[in-house]
Order: sequence, then C-alpha cells, then structure tokens
Amino acid sequence: MNKLTLQSLCEIFLRRTNIDFKSNSLREQELFGSCLDIKPRELLMVYMDLKQKYGISFSETDLLEKKWLTFNSIVETVEKTCEYSVQ
Repeated sequence: MNKLTLQSLCEIFLRRTNIDFKSNSLREQELFGSCLDIKPRELLMVYMDLKQKYGISFSETDLLEKKWLTFNSIVETVEKTCEYSVQ
C-alpha cells in the first residue's frame, strides 16, 4: 500500500476539485462554503480515491459528524484512521 502524504492528498484534491490546497490559507476554509464551493460529488470522488488507492476505510461516524468540513479536518481524520502522521 502506498503511504499517503500531504502532497499526494493535495494532488487528489487538485485533480478532483481544481483547487490547490498547497496554500495553507485554504486548508481551514469550509469545503462546501462560498469560498471553495466544492460539490458533494467531488468530495465523494476524493473519498473514493483515498479508499481505493490507499485502502483507507472511514467510519460512518466521521462522515456523519461532519469531520470532513475542511481540508485540515480530512487530514486529521486520515491520521486518526491510519494511525500515522500525514506529512
């Protein structure tokens, strides 16, 4: 299995949303907010990429409790799920 890095996560988001999260200023913006306006289907594709490429399975609780609101919150969820730091 490949190790997920911050750069690879940024690349997934760039491919799926056309937003470059290499800029720290965007990482705390709400994904569905007016600034980023990411569509749910695009975020679903990010989810599927993470699941397929890295074998990451997220709990329904994480998704239902809105822990996927920002880029940084996704990084935190990945770190918790995989038990390693995304660098």
